[in-house]
Amino acid sequence: SEEDLSAADRALNKSGDSEVVVDDDHKDKDDAANATVPGIRNLGNTCYLSASLQTLFCVPDFIKDLYVAYKNQHGTKELPLTKALLEVAKAVGVLSNDASLIESSDTTENKLLASIAANPTALKKQMDVLTSKFAGFFQRDAHEFLSDLIDFLHDELAAEKCDNDASKEDEGDSKPAAAAGEDRIVVEEHIGSSNHDPDEVKNESSAKLTTTNNAALPTDDFFHLKVRVCLECNSCGYSRSKDELYRHLSIEVGNDNENDVWTVEQGLKQFFHSEKRDVKCEKCDDGKTATQTMEIISCPKALLLHFKRFIVTQELKPGNGKYDKESDGKSENKAAFEMVLKKNKAKILLEESLSITPFIGDKVKSPDGLYRLCGVVHHIGNTASSGHYTSCAKRKLAVASDDSKAAGGISDEKVAEEEWVFFDDRVGRKKSLDYVVDTEKNQRNCYLALYELR
Repeated sequence: SEEDLSAADRALNKSGDSEVVVDDDHKDKDDAANATVPGIRNLGNTCYLSASLQTLFCVPDFIKDLYVAYKNQHGTKELPLTKALLEVAKAVGVLSNDASLIESSDTTENKLLASIAANPTALKKQMDVLTSKFAGFFQRDAHEFLSDLIDFLHDELAAEKCDNDASKEDEGDSKPAAAAGEDRIVVEEHIGSSNHDPDEVKNESSAKLTTTNNAALPTDDFFHLKVRVCLECNSCGYSRSKDELYRHLSIEVGNDNENDVWTVEQGLKQFFHSEKRDVKCEKCDDGKTATQTMEIISCPKALLLHFKRFIVTQELKPGNGKYDKESDGKSENKAAFEMVLKKNKAKILLEESLSITPFIGDKVKSPDGLYRLCGVVHHIGNTASSGHYTSCAKRKLAVASDDSKAAGGISDEKVAEEEWVFFDDRVGRKKSLDYVVDTEKNQRNCYLALYELR
């Protein structure tokens, strides 16, 4: 109802107008005070959170649909994680004219121009309620945070939607029971036995696609990629297949050589390449191996790629030559090996567009358009437990027109332009595409890449 939508607007409306005006002639004197685009505050080693959110905000249609889902479901019970994320999105100017909750305010606009960074405290608190992985203020993994955030958003929206549907059924407004099976899409076996060993197929971040009343949630509409995994016996040819759903893909990275450049296409080819597996055939006695193939059967609106840069290695930790008190002085504290996640700094070439057509099944229609690069998370450092995260993200910025500049900024005329912005926590500054994809430092540090189908 209109009353519910107004209540949702009031719940999120803490700061007014989110439109950001960028003056191309603006020169930075102090990074924190004069950055041209609002960033996100670092609460203490939370750069992983800031970089992840700025990258997620690169898909404004996802944020818009998330907001619509929030408004439609608001009123029965709170959606604390969704609300907290939308508040940050609004504070940095992502929820501009797409959201009716935004009210024009010159005061707020001036604050944004002064780069008052968004405060993500409420979001972090909600994540800490749901998992202990990111508790405290320590360096965490941006890939793990972003993938968990999308999963938790999905779970929150799905649970609320199920509650609403159950309430409708109690009121007699539900669909016939025969249609209930249409609302659930689960992993399916297509041929052969259902007694399938999950270790026989790759299963990175697979997730169920949940729909209710035939309307997909935003998390499913944007962040799911359906893959069919097939095992074919190398002896008798018997095959069985299984569908898996991915929120993101984790792909390999090439060798860290001085002149070698690894491409995203190479990583995808390695992910989807066929391989021989030790699997006992269910139909013949001679079948001891099978060939596994993978093909995409449903394409997402947004493709999130994680580059597997961190490698588990053993490092020798020197002893101090002193006696170990815990063993009553009977043994010396000798050198020992410890496990360390070291970083592979291979150069990765990110191109502005990406096609996944080579990995799509023969009977599946290729998507209209290409996947366009819209966000990158960089990890600067040598190990997973140290370093710093930054991001480069595409933003539609409202740039003051020439007439407005000539009038001393009095005119309200603005032109929306999509630009690349480099974010370092609370600092946001416009950059070129060349800076994003061609800078060697960025090529060696890119950790996550987000593409949108356009």
